[in-house]
Amino acid sequence: MDGEITAPLQYGVLGGFRLTRDGAAVDAAAWERPMAARVVRFLLVHRGFVAEDRLLEAFWPDREPAAGRRCLAVSVSRCRAVLRQAAVIVHERSYRLVLDQLDSLDSELFEAAATVALERTPGAGRIAALERATALWTGEPLPEDRYADWTREWRDALMDRHRELLAALSDAYAETGEHGAALRTARLMLGADSLDEGAHRRVMAGYAALGRRSRALEQFLRCRRELVDSVGIEPDRETAALHARILAGDVAGVAA
Repeated sequence: MDGEITAPLQYGVLGGFRLTRDGAAVDAAAWERPMAARVVRFLLVHRGFVAEDRLLEAFWPDREPAAGRRCLAVSVSRCRAVLRQAAVIVHERSYRLVLDQLDSLDSELFEAAATVALERTPGAGRIAALERATALWTGEPLPEDRYADWTREWRDALMDRHRELLAALSDAYAETGEHGAALRTARLMLGADSLDEGAHRRVMAGYAALGRRSRALEQFLRCRRELVDSVGIEPDRETAALHARILAGDVAGVAA
């Protein structure tokens, strides 16, 4: 199409939705209608063709089908105006957001890098790969849609992958004696989920390995308080056993 914008598009969903075209940020005002941007976010979460009924149920559940379809048509038209005409294709009342060869989506780049890093064999190369993948995580996936039903599974899967990556990186640092880096990474895990018992153990082990026994024991108390106050359970046996080893001064035997 004459005048069609073909510059590469970079979609960001980690840390909040954003769009850049060939490196230049697209102003939020370009969408004109907030719903148009929400439709794009939905299609970024649900790759492949999405049935029209799913979009209508997500965004216009109280509208009559005909009215909902008109709203969807307006939103899709605006999406194409902001992105490119061929960005959203329709086939048999199903919609798909098409990423061209040079387009990118930050969550997919993160997932690809995480998979490569986690499959690497132990060693310096693995640590470097884990660090590169971790650096691609720029925040919570679509925080503006954290309570939407259509993002729940996708968000959970991404955050679980991020947790897995941080755990592997913390363990890799500890295995090579970089206990300060292991501790800092474990604290990032706790920042994402204060009920992550594995993260608490890694923080305890990190403090103990650095000779900060009192901080390690204090971390156990924080762990117990979080679990009891939030979900009414005691720390598990693995955490209690680590606590006992630290109390006994068995630093050599400490492992998360």
